[in-house]
Formats: sequence, structure tokens, C-alpha cells
Amino acid sequence: MRLSVNEITLVNMDELEAAARKERESTQLKLSFFVVGAVSLSWFFGTFGFSYMWCMLIILFVFTVYYRKNCRILEAKVREAEIKVHRKKALRDEETAEWLNFIINRW
Repeated sequence: MRLSVNEITLVNMDELEAAARKERESTQLKLSFFVVGAVSLSWFFGTFGFSYMWCMLIILFVFTVYYRKNCRILEAKVREAEIKVHRKKALRDEETAEWLNFIINRW
């Protein structure tokens, strides 16, 4: 069984998408554990009578980390979608005559 170039590229794209999805899920899981750890640390500080300022610092830190990680995940997802669209356009079998129309319209 021989695969065409389009089929090979689609197989590679599927593998890349699966790897990227797995990486996103791993990052989200780590981020969830980070938030749970920060909440536990805040509870610990509150239980033992530490200042509220510590809790505010922890909340600020958690928000910053959470926001940055989610932005990176979203940017990666958008980048993947753009690459997928460009590859589909580049790999389609039909050829347009837009370049020929452009040249004819110049004359």
C-alpha cells in the first residue's frame, strides 16, 4: 500500500496534533495542582495566624502564573490552527489561475 504525499502529511499532522493535545493536558494538570497547592498554602497561613498580606501575595502569584500558562496554551492552539489551514491550502490538488488573471489584467 502506497501513501500519497497528502496522506503522509495528514498522518504527520495527526501525530503532531495528538502530541500537542497531550502536552496541553499535561500543562493544565500541572497548573491545577499548582492552584490546589497555593490554596492549601493560603489555608495554612490563615490557620496559623499569618498576615492577610501573605494570602494576597499568593493570590497575585497564582493569578500571574495561571494567566501566563493559559495564554501560552491558547497561542499554541491558534498557531496550530493557522498552520493546519495553511497546509491544507498548500496541499490541495487544484491550482487556481489567480496569478494568470493578475498578469492579464495588467496588460
